[in-house]
Amino acid sequence: MRRIPPPPPSVIIQSSGGTAAPPHPQDFGPVERATKYEYNAQRKEWDRKEIRVRVSPTPFAHGGMRYVVAVREVDTDGGEVAMIGKFFLPECHARTEDYFLEASMQCTAETFAQEYNKNRKVTNKIAFLSCYVVQLHQRQRGDTNTLFIMEPMLRGEFKKHNNNYGEVYNTHQETPEAFSHYTYEKTGGQMLVCDIQGVGEFFTDPQIHTPLGTDYGMGNMGAEGILRWQKAHRCNHLCQILGLQPLREPRAPHGPPRQMSNPMMESYYRGVRGSLTNEPEAPLSPEDLALREAIRQSLLMQSQQQPYARRQPPHHGMTEEAQMALALKRSLQEK
Repeated sequence: MRRIPPPPPSVIIQSSGGTAAPPHPQDFGPVERATKYEYNAQRKEWDRKEIRVRVSPTPFAHGGMRYVVAVREVDTDGGEVAMIGKFFLPECHARTEDYFLEASMQCTAETFAQEYNKNRKVTNKIAFLSCYVVQLHQRQRGDTNTLFIMEPMLRGEFKKHNNNYGEVYNTHQETPEAFSHYTYEKTGGQMLVCDIQGVGEFFTDPQIHTPLGTDYGMGNMGAEGILRWQKAHRCNHLCQILGLQPLREPRAPHGPPRQMSNPMMESYYRGVRGSLTNEPEAPLSPEDLALREAIRQSLLMQSQQQPYARRQPPHHGMTEEAQMALALKRSLQEK
């Protein structure tokens, strides 16, 4: 399992007038044909749309895992929408799957945000930016920059409130830590949305920790990440208003995951990621979406036959989901 440590707090993941500014229009490349994939958290499916984009060749910000470039999504009438594109750094050795995991994680965080906003005691509503995976079609074969994560450009003062390794920054805003606490309590300690950053109450680039640490991207620090957050968290006034239970003596979560209060929060990527671990030279590509859907359907069928809380991973080797996903993938390849 590849895990990437967090960047220092001085690193800005996205900038719109701080330490670095997006390039001027003349710095953009030519118009390119592309496919935009948008994750539907309720259906757990990827919707696709053919688009045109212009991508700047010059990064204007860097993070611990990605660098950021300015992007323009070109409308059918020739108009342009200001976006940003996030590419994994070469040293991360990112696979196609990692881009889809990162995008789906931000959409899952938005699902949490929508539930959080339903509480009448929440006065400052929050949102995570819409996030897409974009595949460029006109790049040369073998070019590693054919995939990136795209989202709208944020304008304003960008702040990082906490990271994925238990650090909390004094930004004088109670909402980010209260929201992390909310996600932890909402899922019975089985999921934690952290690495909260953005402009005002518009957030981007979150990280989700789970006890096993086997899903939700390279930044999932597993039980260690959850434990570090527990040790650093101090309940604020908003935590009290929302009725969140104070954290007692921090302890690392263990044992099989419990049934979460919202089943659509469950990630079906665990089996897919387990199968890819043993096949690093054959990552999924956007064209493999039909296979991904077949794996998803089989995982859903299995979850209906066997309660989620009873599925325990073996001490060694792949999980049952991973074994099933790998067997299904091989059987489809043989056809």
